Amino acid sequence: MIQYRRELPKLLKQLGLPMIGVEVGVAQGSFSWELLKNGMEKLYSVDAWKELPQTGDGGFPQSWHDDNYEMAKEKLSEFGSQSVILKGISHEMAKQIEDNSLSLVYLDGDHSLNGVRTDLAAWYPKLVIGGIIATHDYESPAYGTKEAFEEFAKNNGLEIHLLPEDQECDAGAFIIKK
Repeated sequence: MIQYRRELPKLLKQLGLPMIGVEVGVAQGSFSWELLKNGMEKLYSVDAWKELPQTGDGGFPQSWHDDNYEMAKEKLSEFGSQSVILKGISHEMAKQIEDNSLSLVYLDGDHSLNGVRTDLAAWYPKLVIGGIIATHDYESPAYGTKEAFEEFAKNNGLEIHLLPEDQECDAGAFIIKK
C-alpha cells in the first residue's frame, strides 16, 4: 500500500477514485497544500480556527488559531477553486457536503475519543464506496484516535491499514469504505 499520509492521493489514483476530499483539522494549511500539490482536484479544508475545550491543537489560544487561519488562506489561495475553506465545527461543516461525494476524508481535528467518534459518524457517509477515511496520530497514547478507529472498524466490519510515517508518534491509519 502506502507508508506516508502524503501518498494518499497516489492511493486514490491506484484505486481509480475521483480526486475529491476533505481535511478536517487544518491549522496552517500545510497538509491541505500538500494534498492539493499531490493531485487532489478539489479539497475542502475544515477547521474551527477557534479555541475549543478539546484534545489536541483546539485548546491553543485564539491568537494561535487566528494566525493559522490567515496562513491557511494565504497558502491555499494558489489553488483557486480547487481549494474550499470551511470555517466551523467539523460535524457541522460535514452537513454542507453531499453524502457519497468524497474519495478521501482525512481526520486531524479533535483527538478525544468522543471527538473522533463524532467525526467518523459525520464524515464516513460522505465517502463513496471504496473511498478512504484516514487519521493522523493513530498511535499516540495521549489521544482517543486509535480506540475510536478500532471501535468503528470493528462495528462496521472494516480493516484498518497503518500509515507508519517516519516517527511512531506521527503514525496514522486509514479505512477503505465497503
